[in-house]
Amino acid sequence: MERLAHREREWVLDRFPPGGGGELRAWDAADEYLLRRLDELAPAPGSALLVAGDRWGALAVALAAAGLRPSAWGDSHLGRLALAANLARNGLDPDAVPFTGADGPPPGPQALALLRLPKDLACLDDTLRSLRGALAPGATLLAGGMIKHTPTRAWRLLESVVGPTVTTPGWRKARLGAALVDGRGPPPAAPQRHYRPLPQLEIAGAPGVFGGGRLPPGAAGGG
Repeated sequence: MERLAHREREWVLDRFPPGGGGELRAWDAADEYLLRRLDELAPAPGSALLVAGDRWGALAVALAAAGLRPSAWGDSHLGRLALAANLARNGLDPDAVPFTGADGPPPGPQALALLRLPKDLACLDDTLRSLRGALAPGATLLAGGMIKHTPTRAWRLLESVVGPTVTTPGWRKARLGAALVDGRGPPPAAPQRHYRPLPQLEIAGAPGVFGGGRLPPGAAGGG
């Protein structure tokens, strides 16, 4: 377990199952950078906000402890269990942060949302389109990730789907982008690809899953 320090407080955080990450932490510099930037935005105490892609609950725990009302949205069941465990580990109600699975739409409308950027651009595109539907006009989406996992195309995608985006200088090998929801609609999504490895079987490629938009050899009968 490691301690995440913010606002002169510390939170004990671990991955799930506990200790399963070995020496890997449950947070990184991108989480710290998002929290620092959120302090600059100064949301009022008790403000509701959405946290997406918060892998082990580091962001949601810190925000709930700071008196905000975060809700979480993500596609990881282990992440959901880690969030509840880390809330309890820090003396908070394990149910203090409502969690919605990514098989459903994010709760909204939201005036402010935080996003940990996924590494895969197709997954990012799909995630941003879902989030945009939960963001109110004029809302801010604050996205962050480690620089080595966020190519320039990620920020271009954030701007094209959500709205005008300003990126920050790098800090401890992390970078953020703040996108403002404007009145434009997002560009058309890339068509979903369908494969028919057998006459009676059709497979659809989806972002964020094994193989992504490609048909894996095993599914095609090649291994």
